[in-house]
Amino acid sequence: MKRFLKTLLALFIVFCSVTPLQNHHVSHAAQSKSTYRYVDKKIVLKYKTIKKQDPNLPVGKTSVRVNGKNGYTIKVYRQTIKNGKITATTYIKTRKTVQPINKIILVGTKKAAVTKPRTVTSSVYNYGIDPKYRDDRYDANTLDANHGYAPGQTTYNGDKVINLEMVTNGNLVNMSRENDYAKYQKASDKRLENKVLVDRRGKRFILNLSANQRAINGFNNNEFFNMRKFNDELIRLINIERRAKGIQPIAYRSFLQEGANVRANELAGYGSIFVNGKAHVRLNGAGYKTAFSPSIQSKVNGENTLLNVYFGNPYSIVSEKYIAKQCFEQWKGSAGHYRNMMYPYYKGIATSVKLGRGDGTFSIYVANQNFSFE
Repeated sequence: MKRFLKTLLALFIVFCSVTPLQNHHVSHAAQSKSTYRYVDKKIVLKYKTIKKQDPNLPVGKTSVRVNGKNGYTIKVYRQTIKNGKITATTYIKTRKTVQPINKIILVGTKKAAVTKPRTVTSSVYNYGIDPKYRDDRYDANTLDANHGYAPGQTTYNGDKVINLEMVTNGNLVNMSRENDYAKYQKASDKRLENKVLVDRRGKRFILNLSANQRAINGFNNNEFFNMRKFNDELIRLINIERRAKGIQPIAYRSFLQEGANVRANELAGYGSIFVNGKAHVRLNGAGYKTAFSPSIQSKVNGENTLLNVYFGNPYSIVSEKYIAKQCFEQWKGSAGHYRNMMYPYYKGIATSVKLGRGDGTFSIYVANQNFSFE
């Protein structure tokens, strides 16, 4: 009996070990895996336009004080990819943010002052040098660098010429045709100044040559000096300074040129930028704006004037680049004049420079600069 039971148990074990499981299925296929990648997303931050009232700007005028500029932010996201598809996107961090710069527009609130009409007794088109500054005592009809000086002659103020010290010779028109850089370099060289030895009431003096009337007329009529080239160079220097201060550049305005010419010419002929001790007035005492045509007087805002001396170097009056540099530096050195050149609301400018006889010892040149909000 025991043997039978052992045999039966053995058969049962064998049977169980070889019978497959009928009710469970196990898949041996590879399970799919998730991968990740990190991406940057740039988001534009748009600037706003802000308007501010400006009591110094006339009513109806606007000026862009600050140009707007969009900013941006860069955000990092993690993408979950499964079976070749993005199944999830998760924000991780912000990598960089550049804030936008808002555009600021100034809106004028300054009301125009009400003034009574003023009678102007002289014409605004008064070109030319006053006859009392003309010189007929020596050869004034030459454009040579010696300005007509010669030993034995007497100048218009009574000086008797003993001798000339000429280090720079030539014709002013021919000199003006040299390249701009060469002219500027020579104009800046004080060693090239021509001088004259004179007898003045028994005393001898060495003086710098003074420009003769023919040279004055030639300069003032643009025979050997280009007024537009002078303006372009001066504006270039001004705009370098304005950009360095974050100020919008200023541009040449031809409608200002004629009035600026009148102002420079009359003051050069007068021999001073102060008329009876007053600045920024005409020879008849009227305001400087009357030098401009009535139709544009309302567009003229601000005036700079200066007086400088011609020291006998002929290249200094044929180099537009040199005189522009002299004017810029002289005005820059004066707080009020510099403020005009840097005033952010001025958009237009024109400058004129004219030669004059001066005090008889030195010739002078006068520069006049006018501005506009347009």
